[in-house]
Amino acid sequence: MVDTTNLIFTFIALIAAVLLIRRAERALITTIAFLPLAAGFVAILLRNMNLIPNYPIITQAVMLGFIFEVVVFTFVLIYWHRNVERDREILQLKLINQQQEKQLAVQQAEQHVKDQIARDLHDDVAASMSGIRILSQVARQQIMQEAPQTASLLEQINHSAQTTLEGISDLIWAVKPNENYLNDIADRMRAHASKVLEASDIAYQFNIARELPIRDMDIEKRRNLYLIFKEALNNAIKYSRCKNMQVGLEVVENDLVLRIADDGIGFVPDLVERGNGLDNMLKRAMQIDAQLDLNAAPGKGTEVLVRLRF
Repeated sequence: MVDTTNLIFTFIALIAAVLLIRRAERALITTIAFLPLAAGFVAILLRNMNLIPNYPIITQAVMLGFIFEVVVFTFVLIYWHRNVERDREILQLKLINQQQEKQLAVQQAEQHVKDQIARDLHDDVAASMSGIRILSQVARQQIMQEAPQTASLLEQINHSAQTTLEGISDLIWAVKPNENYLNDIADRMRAHASKVLEASDIAYQFNIARELPIRDMDIEKRRNLYLIFKEALNNAIKYSRCKNMQVGLEVVENDLVLRIADDGIGFVPDLVERGNGLDNMLKRAMQIDAQLDLNAAPGKGTEVLVRLRF
């Protein structure tokens, strides 16, 4: 009676497993894994009920069914583990992509704020300073003969306004994004050098390739390198008494090399009194981890060499 009951329950379990095969992949795998073992178990029940002869292979079939079940479940567990790992990796990639998208959104928001500040500076402060500069020029022309001292003060006001305008222009340029940073800074150097050197009647030569390689360069490095260039140019115009000047900008392996050289009176670097100009250049070079070399000698001109590692 017990064997009959077990046989009935075994057939019911097999029928239920077969019906569940279409509903879930795991039910199919479970049925395949248990089917040989169940067949051996049914054979044993039938043998115990004397419905089939006592074949020796029946015991072996049960053992083989058990081994088959273990093998199937082992491979299934390995397969599921791989799927779980794959899903985990996909989830990590999605999380990384989401973090990158959020970071990009933050950077875009920061850039939007910078652009807004730049526009505000240009529209408000720069416009006001332009008005001051123009009015001081007009006032200076009107009272130049009657009050020379006042005219001199107005000239100082005009110069301060012009300097402020240039500083605002440099700031706006520094925060403005540009994928081709090296060619952008080279174009700005050419424009500034042409303007100030021609006004000072100094002949100049640019040793800058028209197409520099595209390299990444953050705002801080770009801004400080350009200000070092302006300071070196300004010092040469003020003190060197030069007639010719060379400006070079090139990429040498992983370094950006800036060179400003003149044929002026030169000086002895160890004996010269260090002013704000040279100190500012050195401080700016330190801020961007650049190497600044000053090569000068009396009667042999001056060379400023800046080497910046990308």
